[in-house]
Order: sequence, then C-alpha cells, then structure tokens
Amino acid sequence: MRRFENVCVNYDTWLASEHRDEWLPDTTIRFGAAPVSKRLNQWLGSTTQVVIEQLGSFRDPSSMATVVYGDARDYLREIDSTYDEVYHARLESFERVTEAAKGGLTGESALTRHLLQTSIERLFVSNSMPIRDVDTTLSAGRRIDVLANRGANGIDGILSSALGACYDTEHAALLVGDLAFYHDSNALQLLKTHPGTFSVVVVNNNGGGIFSFLPQASIEPQLFEDLFGTPLELNIHGFADTYGLSYRLVEEPEAVQEAIEAGVQLIEFPSDRAANVTAHREWTALLCDRLTLENGT
Repeated sequence: MRRFENVCVNYDTWLASEHRDEWLPDTTIRFGAAPVSKRLNQWLGSTTQVVIEQLGSFRDPSSMATVVYGDARDYLREIDSTYDEVYHARLESFERVTEAAKGGLTGESALTRHLLQTSIERLFVSNSMPIRDVDTTLSAGRRIDVLANRGANGIDGILSSALGACYDTEHAALLVGDLAFYHDSNALQLLKTHPGTFSVVVVNNNGGGIFSFLPQASIEPQLFEDLFGTPLELNIHGFADTYGLSYRLVEEPEAVQEAIEAGVQLIEFPSDRAANVTAHREWTALLCDRLTLENGT
C-alpha cells in the first residue's frame, strides 16, 4: 500500500499521542488480515469493525469484528461514498506533520530512513528494531519491495532468507541487527554468488535492542544483560575478512547511502541500545506535542 500516494502510513507514530481516543472513527472496514501494529489494533478495538472476508476464513484475532463474507467489490458498491471532510483533513494533517518530523530522526531510525532513500529495489528486514524502524520511516509513494520473516523465523536464517528472496533482484539489501546476523553468519559464503548487487547492513548495538523498550528493561541491569541484552562483542569487520567481502564502517546515518550505491557488501553501523531508546522516545514525544498544538487538543 505504501507504493501509493495519499495513504496513511504513519499511524503507529501518531497513535502514541495521549489524545488518540479523541480521533476514533465511528466505524472501520478492514479487507484482509489484521494489522501488525499493537497501537493500531488497540485503537481500532474501540470502534465498530467490519471485516470483509472470503468464506471459510476468519482473520479476527480480537473476536470483536462483524465479519461479512463475499466479494469485496460487491461490498464496496454499498459503502456510502461521502465522508467527513474535517476528519479526513485531520488525518492528512497527522501524516503531513509526521513526515516533516522525520528529518529530526537520529541514530538507527535515521540510518533506516537514509537506506530507504537509496536506489535499492528490494529490502529484506530483520525482526525487532529493524522492521519497526522501517515501519516508522517508510513514506507513502516509495516504490520499494520490503520483505521480512515473522514468528519462529524471526531471528533464524535471516541472511539465507534474504539472499534467496532477493536472488532475482539487481540491487537489494538486508537490514539486520547484530544478533540475527550472528545466528546465520555462515550464509555470508553465499553472498559472493549473488548475481546482482547485495549489501548487508548490520546495526551493531551489541545485543537485542528491542528488549530495552520492553518492561523487562526495568530489572537489575546485569540480569537484564545476561538474559535479554545478550551482548556478543562481535567483530563485524572480521566476518568480512573471513568471507572475502568488501566492508565499510559508517558512523553517520547518511553515510549508508554512499556505501549502498558503491555496492559495499558488508556495512556496519555502531549504535548504543540505551541511547536508541532515548532517541525514539524523545522524537515521539516531540511529535505528539506538535500534533496537539496543530489540532488544538
């Protein structure tokens, strides 16, 4: 959907606002599977939901929707084509303000934003922070294929999956954290046989970055590191030497663009988990304050 203009793509960001319940629609109509955004699912849980489904399918994990079976095209003819112009304008305002704020992203999010602005045709994304940063930074109208594993395959086999999924692509990349990279690092041997240009961008925050955003981050620091942070102290450059790959360390987010366009095979971006949490929360808080001012709420 993000290939198209005039699509709301920043909902997970502006739904962080404390005023989100004031922006609820009366009814939502969903075609297909439930959204993966926790904030969006919680928000829509307070509305009347209609799900258009094919007979025999029931993709409503919340069990809160009215399910209508049949051809979506038939149902669309029954929908009232009029809409609330004020409400629509408000959503457009949310999207416009959020897009403008993306220039203030720093660290890992900024790296992802610059990576998405390169000439790559397809981006394979690892779970945890990489996929969340893509969701935050990918704008409407950007024509790029984004692929990812889910569930039990969230961390295992990421490099192999990416190389297979991008084998028919002239210019592609993988965005991955150091933990998932390590779990499938022997697949780097296959990178040299890729027929096109393929870059592995490793966000090296020395552990599992997503856990610093979750409730377990409040436990005793050393216990958290042992159980959730799991730092590996990887020498990413050493992997490049082992497999005979070109390597570049990029310490500024915008530098990833030149490295990608140059076809560097293994790109490392060092990051700090605690600083990343702070940067995310500060940026989101500033954005929500701006939305409040713009909308008079």
